[in-house]
Amino acid sequence: MQHVYGRRVVHRRRGGVRLLLLLGLIAAVLVGRQALPAAYREALLLGGNSEISCREFLEAVGAAFSSREAREMLWEKGVLEVFGLRREEAEEAAVEAVPESDAAAASAILGRDLLEYPVIPVVQTGESREDTALPAPPETASDPVQEQEAPPAEEAPAEPAPDPAPESPRTDEQGRVLPDIVSMEPTALTLSTVTPVYGVLTSGFGYRDHPIDGEFKFHYGVDLAAPTGTEVGSFAAGTVSFAGWGEINGYYIRVEHENGVETLYAHLSEILVSKGDRVDAGETIGLVGETGEASGPHLHFQVYVDGILVDPLQYVEYMV
Repeated sequence: MQHVYGRRVVHRRRGGVRLLLLLGLIAAVLVGRQALPAAYREALLLGGNSEISCREFLEAVGAAFSSREAREMLWEKGVLEVFGLRREEAEEAAVEAVPESDAAAASAILGRDLLEYPVIPVVQTGESREDTALPAPPETASDPVQEQEAPPAEEAPAEPAPDPAPESPRTDEQGRVLPDIVSMEPTALTLSTVTPVYGVLTSGFGYRDHPIDGEFKFHYGVDLAAPTGTEVGSFAAGTVSFAGWGEINGYYIRVEHENGVETLYAHLSEILVSKGDRVDAGETIGLVGETGEASGPHLHFQVYVDGILVDPLQYVEYMV
């Protein structure tokens, strides 16, 4: 047992000498490159003094490089910069160069645990040399609860808008429902107007018994009776938009005025203007007659304001 123990001591001492020689080589290179502080260079240069023994030299070197700062500098400047190695390759070389029995001593000098770094196997493929990469560290399992997308919030169904309250139907003074295209409200006109023909009012604006078919209907204008051939003047200045024949109105004329006002003249015996003619207020445009559905000679006269029929008796004179 003593002999074996003695061989182990010798083997450990030889490993330590090899490690120190390796560090001395690295340090010598760093000294040449001026990469070490002056204190460390002086310790290493003691080897050139012939008066100092080898033991004293090694003790001086060990004391100079006993600090962590010196070991880190040897590692970074010597292994990585001088020899051009990657950190992984340098650590691999250190592990392979130092016997397992001397790993603890090497770790103490280099300032890191060499046993923590596994030896990277080399794969020979022809002339090329490829390093097998270390297995990637296992990824931390992510929280499935965090990765799972939250279900979209259910939107509350929109409440249906309440139905608008039905409008009360418009009625006349007797409570009868009015057609949509008429208005019984007073309507002011910003026009200079005249009475088309001065005659007897035989039918007003509103509901009546029709003189021909006998049905109760709404009358959309006024009837002013006058002898056949009586001149009919334009209600206001404007442009003739229609001059022609209709089954109910007989010969009739429409004139467009300003401000959305339009007038109609029906049951004429003769038309004296053409479509597109410009006429003045009171200018003769036709003659009274009884063409179309008429029970006698008269002028059927209508007034529109923005497309809505209004009562013409607001604007004309007549005989009862």
